[in-house]
Amino acid sequence: MSELSVAAMADEVADAIEAQLGIRGKGLQTKLRRAGRLLPRRIRREGALLVENLARGGNPRLMKQVDLARCTAARDACLDHLRGIDTARRRMNRIVGTTASLLFILIAVGGVTVAVLRWRGFL
Repeated sequence: MSELSVAAMADEVADAIEAQLGIRGKGLQTKLRRAGRLLPRRIRREGALLVENLARGGNPRLMKQVDLARCTAARDACLDHLRGIDTARRRMNRIVGTTASLLFILIAVGGVTVAVLRWRGFL
């Protein structure tokens, strides 16, 4: 149970968050905060446990309180969830959603334009 092992776990999860969700920042705590609702509550809680134990790792007396098995389980839960995210599908859903919103706005503006022209007697 060493500081390096907890730090390595936190770095691994932080790198996975950046790779899968595209969230940048310094350290795991910042990335978890920026991820917000992109991560389920359970995964955010596991990440917070890693951050908390990482903070304890700097003090040799508090290092005795770190449960390495629990940290490993938290890291595994975070990585399992993050590896299950399909980045191509997320990107495609975002593109389709944006396109659908734009088409709806164009149809609504066109409908209002036709209604105003008809009301004014031009059509």
